[in-house]
This record gives sequence, C-alpha cells and structure tokens, in this order.
Amino acid sequence: MSFGPACPNCKKWIPFLKSQWGIGKSFDCRGCGASIALSKFRSTQLAIGMLMLFILMKPSYPEASDQFLLFLAFLAVGAPLTYLLSSVSLSQPASGD
Repeated sequence: MSFGPACPNCKKWIPFLKSQWGIGKSFDCRGCGASIALSKFRSTQLAIGMLMLFILMKPSYPEASDQFLLFLAFLAVGAPLTYLLSSVSLSQPASGD
C-alpha cells in the first residue's frame, strides 16, 4: 500500500504540488510518461467536507485571531489529507486536431 497518489502504470508517486494545483488537469508521469489526472470529484468532496466542518466549528472560536488559527489548522491538516486521499487515473492526451 502506497501513501499518496501514484501512477497507475509505474507506481511512481505524484509530486505534492501537482496534487494540489493540478487537480483535474492531465499531465505526464515522470516515471513512464503516461498521461494521468487526479480526480476532481474526490478532491471536491474532501474540500466541501472540510469547509462544512470549519463552518460548524467556527462559532466555538469567537475571536478573529482564534478563527484564523483554526483556519491554519484546517489548512495544515487538509493539504496533506487531500494529497493522501487523492485518486489518480489514466487520461486521454489532448488531441491537437
């Protein structure tokens, strides 16, 4: 079992920045050159879940500075969590016709 998203062909891990900024965009694997993409659907589900949890917890922290620290905590937990739970699939290369 690998931790984090990996290429379906060669099992090489996807770089962290690609998993955070390249969601839904296809790119070539560094290991085998296959065209792969990260699932937008799963990433959106995780983001909505974290946003709902943040909104539910926000009234418990009335001070603005506490809410900012809560936001930073969600960001610190959310980015690695999104990376670890991302799903990768082979995609069709864009045709230039």
